Amino acid sequence: MRAIANVFKVLIILAIGMALLAVLTGGALWHALSDMPGIHVSINGQELFEGSDFFGDSVNPTLAGCLLIGVVACIALPLVLLLSVGLPLLVIGLVLGAVLLGALSLGSLLASPVLLMLLLLWLLLRSPKKHAAPPARPANSATKTD
Repeated sequence: MRAIANVFKVLIILAIGMALLAVLTGGALWHALSDMPGIHVSINGQELFEGSDFFGDSVNPTLAGCLLIGVVACIALPLVLLLSVGLPLLVIGLVLGAVLLGALSLGSLLASPVLLMLLLLWLLLRSPKKHAAPPARPANSATKTD
């Protein structure tokens, strides 16, 4: 059990490291694309990099990109995984558990008279155990007193 906990800790650390690496890579790519002279990205007719106020005057585009990637990596991705993988597995587990409980309950109710009859037959037909007599003391032995 302890080995599983250690593996889980290592996997969590690796996942957090990969998320941070993704945020930093996204920010670096955003910054690299904004410095290239031959690339022009426009959204709805507005230039994204060259002096535009697409994100507002007070927000640096690199910071906004890193923040957006961080929100997606830390909030949206775990929620999507939880709801798309964890919830169906929980529902399937509960349904299978209820079916198994019902089958075991029905089996015990149907088999209870048979089990009682077998117990009664075993008690009636078993051979009685002979109790071994305690070892006899020799008649000549006397207890010594000091």
